[in-house]
Amino acid sequence: MPMPNNFHNSASGIVSALLVISLGGSCAWTPLSISPSVTNINLGLRPFRPPCWRKHTSISDVHNPTPIFPFQIKVPSALTSSLPNRLNTGRLYSTSTSTAKTILPSLIESIDKSTDFPALLIGKRIGSGSYGTVHEGFLIQPKVFEGKEIIFNNCYDFDIVNGNDGVEYNAIPCIAKRPWSLPELENGVPSKIFDSENENVAIAPKTGIVSDEGRKNPNWKERASRCMHYWNVERHCFQKLKDCQEKDENVNRSGKYAIPTYYGVFSDVGSGPDSGMESIIINGYGMTANDKNGDSEKQCHRWMVFEKVGGTSLNEAESDTALSLLDAMELDWKDQRSGNNQPHHLYDIQKAMNLPDEKDFGDVLDAIFRSLLEDMVFIHSCNIVHRDLKPGNLLCDAVNQRLRLIDFGSAADLDPSPIAPGDGSNPLGNLFSGGTQRVGLDEGIVAVSPVYAAPETFIKPKDNPLSFDVFSAALIMCQLIFNLLDERTDAGFHQKIENMGYDLDLWLERELGAKLRPAGFDDGLEYLGERRGLWGLLKKMFKSNPLQRISSKKALEEFDLVSGLRDGSTEWTDEIIVKVAREEAYFETVIESFERCEFSNLFNDDDAEQDDIEDMPRPLHFVASFKSSEPVGLVLAEAFENVESFGCQLSGEDLDRWAKGTKNAFPGEVFIKGFAPAGQAEQMGIFEIGDRLRGVGELPFVDGGFEKAIAMINKQPQGGKTIRLHFDRLSKPKKPAYPDIIKDGLKYVKVGGQGAWKSKGRRNTQEDAFVLHEVYNRGVGNVLIAGVFDGHGGTAASESVSRIIPSLFADELTKSSQVGSGSAIRNAMEQSWETVCNEYRNACDENGECIAEYDPIEGILFAETGSKDLVAGTTSTMAAISMNLNGTKELTILNCGDSRTLLIGQHQSPGQSEDANDNSVVVFSTRDHSPDDEKEIHRLERGIEKGLDYSLPMCSMNQSFMVVGDYQYALCRSLEGSFATSKGIVSDPDVTTLNLSNMLADRQNCALVLACDGIFEVMSNEEVGREVVRMRQAGYAPGELAKNLCGQAMKKGSYDNISVIVIYLDEV
Repeated sequence: MPMPNNFHNSASGIVSALLVISLGGSCAWTPLSISPSVTNINLGLRPFRPPCWRKHTSISDVHNPTPIFPFQIKVPSALTSSLPNRLNTGRLYSTSTSTAKTILPSLIESIDKSTDFPALLIGKRIGSGSYGTVHEGFLIQPKVFEGKEIIFNNCYDFDIVNGNDGVEYNAIPCIAKRPWSLPELENGVPSKIFDSENENVAIAPKTGIVSDEGRKNPNWKERASRCMHYWNVERHCFQKLKDCQEKDENVNRSGKYAIPTYYGVFSDVGSGPDSGMESIIINGYGMTANDKNGDSEKQCHRWMVFEKVGGTSLNEAESDTALSLLDAMELDWKDQRSGNNQPHHLYDIQKAMNLPDEKDFGDVLDAIFRSLLEDMVFIHSCNIVHRDLKPGNLLCDAVNQRLRLIDFGSAADLDPSPIAPGDGSNPLGNLFSGGTQRVGLDEGIVAVSPVYAAPETFIKPKDNPLSFDVFSAALIMCQLIFNLLDERTDAGFHQKIENMGYDLDLWLERELGAKLRPAGFDDGLEYLGERRGLWGLLKKMFKSNPLQRISSKKALEEFDLVSGLRDGSTEWTDEIIVKVAREEAYFETVIESFERCEFSNLFNDDDAEQDDIEDMPRPLHFVASFKSSEPVGLVLAEAFENVESFGCQLSGEDLDRWAKGTKNAFPGEVFIKGFAPAGQAEQMGIFEIGDRLRGVGELPFVDGGFEKAIAMINKQPQGGKTIRLHFDRLSKPKKPAYPDIIKDGLKYVKVGGQGAWKSKGRRNTQEDAFVLHEVYNRGVGNVLIAGVFDGHGGTAASESVSRIIPSLFADELTKSSQVGSGSAIRNAMEQSWETVCNEYRNACDENGECIAEYDPIEGILFAETGSKDLVAGTTSTMAAISMNLNGTKELTILNCGDSRTLLIGQHQSPGQSEDANDNSVVVFSTRDHSPDDEKEIHRLERGIEKGLDYSLPMCSMNQSFMVVGDYQYALCRSLEGSFATSKGIVSDPDVTTLNLSNMLADRQNCALVLACDGIFEVMSNEEVGREVVRMRQAGYAPGELAKNLCGQAMKKGSYDNISVIVIYLDEV
């Protein structure tokens, strides 16, 4: 239920509240007589006795209630003489549990002993939500009543209080929960609590209250009705779950402690004494439906009362009330950002659950997973589906070292309720018409948390409705496994897996190649790798079709199997081996590659294999995407196989390329040996014999031989439509880059047209931005500035740069004394980029507004990933060229990050050169600033030598990254916030001025392409270049060409946003 996120939460702002005595359930000060012959008692006028006390063993329990005789409350005048009216002032009196216990004797003295017990004492407010409020309290009962000693069942936590009357009383700590009343809603009480606890945020992280700001003419009566509806649904579900526990004598420990013990419903009356603590004014708090005239003597609230689940003292916890899982996660999240050196990223959860210190990260996850599954198995055995399973609705029970499920307002009882309202055989009766409705389901009223909701959102009785909770549990587990402790990061995870069709393998493949991911990602993979079968279980829990989703009972059985296989209590059988291998085929390749790491192009001077160093570097790395439904058309082989194998006979130039490409090969390396006719490889035309296979999908391939390579290809995620293969190629002998003498064909170039296109692709949001502006340049020819900005962690950086950079560039041009010159354009580009970077970082430091936007009501993160403090960043690739009608010889390019600018042109006499590289259509490409780049590693090392707090690149599964805070960055130059910049991810760009007269001599169909890495993760530079030449020859306009490239990248399986700018360059 979306009332409070947590009804055992420690107070975070205003805490505490009225002390109210509820004795016998009366709602008035005047004694009320009820005939003993009355059998149908009004629910609002009597309490429901909890099962943990009895007047004597034969007395009727809540299922056969005896008439209740209300009484008159006498509050000592000494306690109330100076007390202002609570209703009129809204004063909430702060008191702790210990304070309440010290004043119990005085309160007990005021009780009319002719009344019925137990009595409810309401204490500190510990949480409020959109639909109600929650307090700590005590249930008070004489130790001996009517000559009989009270027998406590299931109540392990109570104290003996000696009253001033000499009688001993049992005081049972409890939690009480009620819905908001109509007057409270009309007076804006929830919003006032929200405003007092949370400033400048859209949702209270602890209370879950959503601000009413912006709502127009809300229907408060309807809202109050909804509050009562959720409260009644929860009341019904807890009663049924309690009945299940009591009827099943064999209920195991997990069922007994799956939920807090439900004590019943009690009413309150009157105002309590001021505890002497500080008070905060919340006008209207505590008003009831009868309080419109401010008559405090007629007010009455009905409370659901539960066992107080005990917790441990953790940092800011203010009492021994249990923390929710959400609270403990928030503490872990804060510890990571404050630099506290905790053993692992779930350590505060470990302490909140009171797990022994010797338990490690995996043990904590195991305990959480088991508790989740056991809780679900119990409530599902009672045919109740929770529908709002999330960290805020799970309590960390320190006594029983487990999680306990709360807040059933959004739940549904899938069994029709047979008891009609008013039937005395059931104290709750059926709160809904006719006695045939399924409570919480047939009314069509439900509120679920979108971040944790299953794809079906609304359950259908015939479509395995109980599995809704199973999907939510899988989300929670992945959140904890992969360190997604902030709600924004978890919302981002939910969006990503939705985009992947809820295919966990496809999500993993995408995450392995992500530019930005949580730093706990590797720890999560290690945990799962040690528990073979668990990945397969999570995949079954994530099935989008509820009819195919695993049940909670079956999931618990499989988890027991996984645990047994790990600790050795269960033996691996052939059947189990085949099952795990089938379900975790792709995951197995990931785990096998986990320790694989190789920084490209770095060689140790002391290496023994350095005789032919000129031939060893393979600097050209490229990726090719193939449709999985069509033949790839590549012939792969190991270096030491016979050159005549596979029916592939090599001769002439092909044999020479094979010999050179495999000259220094290691055993197990695989190379391209040939091409099958009419295959995709032949159509692409970008491969050479001797190219070395370096990766399959997002996984490295270092050795293992031909069979290993084929196995990795076959084990790619079954839901994928494409297969990506990574290759590298030997460097060629160095020659002068460009001729010293300009050829006659091309003296000057001019812009022949320009266009751009961008697509959000398979993502929910677009984080890219681009500029394509013609800037006025004082009559000597305007300047065209183009740029692609690939944002991450939100749109703040990419949008800021795209908005500001054109005007800054224009300002810098006007300041130049060398109007129209290439140096003026270069200087303007450098200065404008430096200015926008400095202004962005300063603004982020001052106002903190540079994080990804997030809608907490809908659970939508407007970014691929993000958190409360992750400053958005962006890469940048820009180009500037004069638009002078007489043409220009120069082009200036600025690059920072892994977006790329390509200068493309087709040889006028292709195929004449003996060197295949001379036939390439790519004349120039910017350098990616990736963490495995040799120059970047040296830059970072020099920074550390100078005393800077730089991070050095790390490597996992052959992908290098830099750890900054609790994120891994797969780049080391980009515009970022101050913290990431201080760690070495700087915004210093590469700036290059190209001589177009030389570089494009003897070239035709020339173009400039600027694109984000969404293109280059599925297409090589050469493939992009050849497509540009082909489409320009075919008469495509630049904008159409850019759009077509975006479409090709989508078809080839790009998961990223895609942005492309195309500028045609013509000879004057």
